[in-house]
Amino acid sequence: MRKVGAGVLAAVTASAGAVALAADRPRTSISLDRSTIWQDAPDQLTGLTVLSVSRDYNSVSVVARLGLVDDRSAPEPRIWGIANPVVGAVFRVRLSEHVLLSLLGGTTVPVGSGGGDGPARPEALRAMLNGTDWGGPMFGPDHLDVYEGFRLTGSARGFTLRLRSTLHPAVRVRGAKTDPLGPRVIFTSSGLLAGYAPGRRVSVFAELAETRFLNTPPFLVDAPDARVDRYAVAGLSFDLPLGPGRSLQPTLSLAKAVDAPKTRRSFHLVEVELVLTLGGR
Repeated sequence: MRKVGAGVLAAVTASAGAVALAADRPRTSISLDRSTIWQDAPDQLTGLTVLSVSRDYNSVSVVARLGLVDDRSAPEPRIWGIANPVVGAVFRVRLSEHVLLSLLGGTTVPVGSGGGDGPARPEALRAMLNGTDWGGPMFGPDHLDVYEGFRLTGSARGFTLRLRSTLHPAVRVRGAKTDPLGPRVIFTSSGLLAGYAPGRRVSVFAELAETRFLNTPPFLVDAPDARVDRYAVAGLSFDLPLGPGRSLQPTLSLAKAVDAPKTRRSFHLVEVELVLTLGGR
């Protein structure tokens, strides 16, 4: 049984790779994100595909996300599912010339595949729960997650330091007979990122990400060492101009677990994100 994981894809934030590429935020961003997870014991290959659209209104952005999961866990056949849609908003406050505070909030819409006591495709629940290992409550089909968090970013001379944390109080609203996650799963998804842009069009970054459970849902009763998961993430991002007010930002990230129990399962992940920006300020 997989539990709700890092929730990195569920956070309504900009690409981590674009930490120091541009001072102005775009009017509109469209991103396509593909993450692939490899784990052992048993062998598991899970893919998460997320499409995000955001629109800026001065210091406020509104965001919508749609996702798919495909999963093959030995010896089970490959299956797929549709994630819970996510809607949210980000409010930005510039504290100084070099420091930006972003406050974020939103909710999942619990209509994903495999949900309910009598789902049309009950086998999809396995794929969805495996997707929570990285995508968080977006892939918990029976849970409503009204999340809130912050992102504090400091940047100067090409260097960026970013601290982020989001509280996810996911509450089960259906599927009590079939969903093993439990009636309530409360956790934080946090990270500390350092980035550097050696030139105008490229940046590199590294992050220590953490998931910390604040209550004790059923999957933690017999696995107390799973209360905290930590991941090391590193990546490379480019900023490719496409014309006036348009750019494409491809980002490649690699992640691995750095503590038990996911180190025992050899948790590894590769993530590719493409962000198309339209109409800068």
